[in-house]
Amino acid sequence: MKKLIAVFVLTVYVTLAFGMPVSAAVNFSITMAINEEVVLTDGIPSQITPPILVADKTYVDLYAVAPLIGMDVCWMAEDNGYFQVRGNGLIVDFTRISQWDELIRIPYKFFVKDSKIFVSLAELAELAGYPVSYTNGLIVLGAPNHYYHEAYVEVDTSPCNDYVYANYPVWAEYVVNPYQEYSYETMQNDIARLQTMYPDLIKTSSIGQSVEGRELTLIEFGRGPHRIFVCGTHHAREYISTTYLLYAIDRYAYAYRTNSMWGKYSPKEILDYVTFCVVPMVNPDGVNLVQNGIGATQFPDELANMKLYEGAKYGYSAWKANIRGVDLNWNYDKDWLLSRNRNPRGSVGFNGDHPYSEPETIAVTDYVDSHPFDAYLSFHTQGKLFYWGEDHENPTYINQLLKKDTGFSEITDPGAGPGGSFFDYVYRNYHKPTITVELCPYVGNFPYPNSDFDTVWKPAKNILLLVANEILYQKFTH
Repeated sequence: MKKLIAVFVLTVYVTLAFGMPVSAAVNFSITMAINEEVVLTDGIPSQITPPILVADKTYVDLYAVAPLIGMDVCWMAEDNGYFQVRGNGLIVDFTRISQWDELIRIPYKFFVKDSKIFVSLAELAELAGYPVSYTNGLIVLGAPNHYYHEAYVEVDTSPCNDYVYANYPVWAEYVVNPYQEYSYETMQNDIARLQTMYPDLIKTSSIGQSVEGRELTLIEFGRGPHRIFVCGTHHAREYISTTYLLYAIDRYAYAYRTNSMWGKYSPKEILDYVTFCVVPMVNPDGVNLVQNGIGATQFPDELANMKLYEGAKYGYSAWKANIRGVDLNWNYDKDWLLSRNRNPRGSVGFNGDHPYSEPETIAVTDYVDSHPFDAYLSFHTQGKLFYWGEDHENPTYINQLLKKDTGFSEITDPGAGPGGSFFDYVYRNYHKPTITVELCPYVGNFPYPNSDFDTVWKPAKNILLLVANEILYQKFTH
């Protein structure tokens, strides 16, 4: 990876005459180390920051360069990352945050480093009408006609510990819109965008396929050696748990890239030591059925013969099982009992004919069995509580921290459940901190309203960082 520049050379010529250029009316020549303070006159900024080379493009400190080409910078709405560059008859909008409203699309992007705003030199120069050329290792910004500025920037691409940006886009913007019916297709599109934006932080693969052949996508989120397994949407109507996980990844990644604090947590410090291995949607076929109905499935005839046990009022939006009528969260091989099947195959209450009768639970188990993890988290939706288990000889106290941070109720070491759950399997086999989170207040046997996502997010926004932070604390203090 290329590291960036340690030396910045700027030579500026400003000439103005009535119709004819005049030689070197003002001449500044500066050679400076990073962050060296210089005081100049005639509107030249008092501090000039070295440019940054990103994906073979030169990004420059906007507040330093804009005045050199006769343009002013004006914040319009700082909270939304929106500002204007004005000059030469132009008003150009820049942003770093995507808007949900499709009518608002601002094309020019920027990123922030060390509290400075960096924009593409080529884009800025093109907007101002100034050509950019590269001569003898210098970037030359020249204005046409009689009033011109020339800025010469010498770029040293030798390693420099002060900069880590190179070869990937460093701007960050929010991707996930949580106030919608979050489908498998929407999830896949958002994952692709996030991976493109954060290729150093997000890697994707598949752990297997669902009954109908959808990929069970795995997101490896983070750069560290300590791994935490996370999954969502075992139950079809609980797809807002997928929304929650993608939204968390989106927000934490943005905070990582901008080196921002998340309350008392530092996502950058945590994600440099931890990798979250996330399967955000274990049951994509069931989600498709809930959202699009029986006609959107590959097995409408088989489904029509299965009973909607809780669907008289809500129809297929009440479906909880996978597309074959099996509750995936009861299909794991730990304390599984055929006698615990409450119902025949249908929308809810059927464990399967035997453990691991479904490709989705086979894929999850094969993956967790083949990788060591420091903790396991599974997200569901109804109850505002969490189930908790750990090795009692080596307590972490994560449960106490979660109760305090979320306000959720706790059920410790739940051994009286129906058996065959993901919690049962990983806790009984690995004796690591294991948490099943029920994110939402109970509303009934149907999907939690998408428009109420804030009530899901607000109490639970720290869960992943809190668990990771405590895991790291235990690792480094014991």
